[in-house]
Amino acid sequence: MAEEVRLPFCTIVSLHRSSLWYHVCKSCERVLPELRNSGGKHFTSMENGEECHHCLGNLLKNGIGSSRKRVYRLLLSVATEDKVMVVVAFDRAARVLMGCSADDFYKFVSHDPSVVELAGKLLEGHMVDIVLKHPKSGHAQHMRATSILPLSCNFQPVFQTIEKAYAKISNNICLVGSSLMH
Repeated sequence: MAEEVRLPFCTIVSLHRSSLWYHVCKSCERVLPELRNSGGKHFTSMENGEECHHCLGNLLKNGIGSSRKRVYRLLLSVATEDKVMVVVAFDRAARVLMGCSADDFYKFVSHDPSVVELAGKLLEGHMVDIVLKHPKSGHAQHMRATSILPLSCNFQPVFQTIEKAYAKISNNICLVGSSLMH
């Protein structure tokens, strides 16, 4: 069993915005390959009409279908008192910071891509207690966060903060619009 390392007081320096999630099969949770269409847009093989090869057998045998879902893979730079390091937070640990599933966050981002940058800014500077493990595979670059605990009693997950901000903006637009009608 891999030894755990606890960083009881560290600060989130940044969220690396290049890749926040990846796709897995909803049935078996196997990683699905990412492909690119001619426009450079990412999509999975299942978005291109293919099924998970493992679950395709179940579909043919048992009539059980499969679909895809996104799960988080957040790269975070965190600072301790003596160093800055990059760690990876997969779905369970990342949901503590994000406050929703990767699919729900993706839906929000697809309407407003600037939300990704805002998410990074909202996380910057937060003190957290992180438990890390060395990667299972020998070729992984970063330690993985198995547990993340925000230390501030004022911490709000990213999604809730963004939802509140958008609700205020929406209400203000409604108020301005109704005052213009009178």
